[in-house]
Amino acid sequence: MKLCLLLLLPVAWFATTAHADEPIMGAYVGAGAGRATLHRERFGRSGFEAHDAAFKALIGYRTLRGLAFEASYADFGEMSNGDRLTGDIQALSVAIVGLIQLRQVDLFGKAGFGAWRGTTADRIGQEVRDDDIDPIMALGVQLRSGRFAVRAEFEAQFLSFAAGEHGRDGDWLDCISVSANWSFGR
Repeated sequence: MKLCLLLLLPVAWFATTAHADEPIMGAYVGAGAGRATLHRERFGRSGFEAHDAAFKALIGYRTLRGLAFEASYADFGEMSNGDRLTGDIQALSVAIVGLIQLRQVDLFGKAGFGAWRGTTADRIGQEVRDDDIDPIMALGVQLRSGRFAVRAEFEAQFLSFAAGEHGRDGDWLDCISVSANWSFGR
């Protein structure tokens, strides 16, 4: 009998948390800031990195408790690490977002595509201007309180800047950001 009660405790707890703070379904908007890092890799050699502040704005639509669609614009700043590497990159992305709800907290992952435009340059004057559509991925956590939410997110964007040319792998950037969101749904 005690074993049955012990096994039913987690079921009862999860049943109550499912209705504790239901997320608001529908449209949401948000804005955030963080730190972007541009990574340049070389075939068979170590690469180097450049950093700057990043800003982004997003709009999304949560269709189910565990599913949302999101579009965002990000300006990853004018990244630099002295004279070895500079970069100026902006991206417009669309993604599908999978969410795991834990009371007022959502754990989420997203995958999609980012249409980016940018320039990179290195110390020997090799400058590359390019634009393309490449994959993005992100992981994060979001704390909800009514219509308001705050999220922390780690996002990675592949950049096919001259991939395979000049002895280079494709560049990529990551961004760690904090955003505030407001939901308009029901």
